[in-house]
Amino acid sequence: MIRSLNIWFAAWLVLVAALLSQGSAAAQDAKRVAVLEFTGPSASAVQAQVSQGLKARSEVELVSSKEVKSTTDRLGNSLESASDYKEVGEALELSAFVEGEVEKRGRNLQANVRVRNASTGEVIHEETWSKRRSALKTIKPTVWTALGPAVEESSAPLKAKPKPTKAKPKPMVVEEEEEPPPVAAQDEEEEEQPSKKHAQDEEEEDRPARRSARGNKSALHPALSAFFGPRIMWRTLKYEGDTNLNSYKSTDEGSPSFNLALGAQYFPGAHFSNRWYADLGADFELDYAIGLKSKDQDGKEYSTTAYEVGFGAVYRIPLGDFVPRFRVGFVKQVFDVDLPPPALLPSIDYTAIRLGLGTAINLVDWLSIDVSFAYLPVLGTGELSEPRYGDKVETGAWEAGAGVLVRFKETYGVRTALDFRRYKYDFGLSNNAEITLPTAGTDSYLRLTFAFVYNMPGVAKQ
Repeated sequence: MIRSLNIWFAAWLVLVAALLSQGSAAAQDAKRVAVLEFTGPSASAVQAQVSQGLKARSEVELVSSKEVKSTTDRLGNSLESASDYKEVGEALELSAFVEGEVEKRGRNLQANVRVRNASTGEVIHEETWSKRRSALKTIKPTVWTALGPAVEESSAPLKAKPKPTKAKPKPMVVEEEEEPPPVAAQDEEEEEQPSKKHAQDEEEEDRPARRSARGNKSALHPALSAFFGPRIMWRTLKYEGDTNLNSYKSTDEGSPSFNLALGAQYFPGAHFSNRWYADLGADFELDYAIGLKSKDQDGKEYSTTAYEVGFGAVYRIPLGDFVPRFRVGFVKQVFDVDLPPPALLPSIDYTAIRLGLGTAINLVDWLSIDVSFAYLPVLGTGELSEPRYGDKVETGAWEAGAGVLVRFKETYGVRTALDFRRYKYDFGLSNNAEITLPTAGTDSYLRLTFAFVYNMPGVAKQ
């Protein structure tokens, strides 16, 4: 009986030893693969998909890009040639490098990924994925099928053997006063620290899937969007009903004005983040007429002041190729013809709140269009609100516009835009015995803009 138990126990020991040896061999056969930092729009998201696809395989031991960077810095290596890759591969005992860059092609993102054999430093496989930004998560399941054969083919560089020396070894002097620290304990401690650092680096490598890296910036998600250029403006003022107030038509009593326009939308959070607060910004616009003259019915010219200033807040919602915007702000618009006292043409000084919405649509990399609409609750109208013209005048306004932006570089472009604004009067119970007031009226402005545009890149959206 005891002999039979000994035989079974010995058999179990042999089986356990065989399983342990197989597990050890499999661990030794694992390929150490370094995934370098990808570049381009949404590069961090693509890099995370590739890293996770490789990390899921037991045949692969992933080495973070931070560990590679610290090694290249220590070696003074720039990873520019095959020998550079080979040197870093030997230092980290790597089998392969995975590197890539992402480009925007139309509405898709094209990821070009390469596998380098660490033993030679040469590229042994290239793979291309073309996906919409919303479909990047579908890359992970296909990573091993695409890159696995090349990774398995790769190998680590052979370490050079130390040259033998003819120098005689120095005699060992043992001092009894101090005991050397246990070598085995030191080795275990030194091995444990890199393994902890390696685990931390792997955790940090997964973070780009949730938050974009600071270096990944795009002009399609700008931190600052500014414009400057000429603008042509036509004004038409009409009254309804019998009145002795002077109306104003740009084609009759004045010529279209030549204005200089500038404006900007600034999103400070986009400098360092792509979270919701990166899309909250400030809005500013200025428009000023240069050398504007108005004519009366006798053809006499009078100097005219016309300008507009607006400021407020804007919030955008990037939805792929669509970027809706909401605006809340304050608008002041002045149109003042310097007529002599007998003439009855009120000087206009509008103040209003702007409640607007609109969207930009990125058709291709170099072309986008935008449309907008706003309601303007009018707070004041200048002289038109004075008792001699109509102290009970009710005024409302709205505006609409559209534009086309052509980019000739990532950050620069030109924009052509057309916008229209109309104020509507209701004189209601206003009464003045000396002036025949109209029943209603409209004051309209049509503007054509040609502007140079600058977009400062902000942290890209995923």
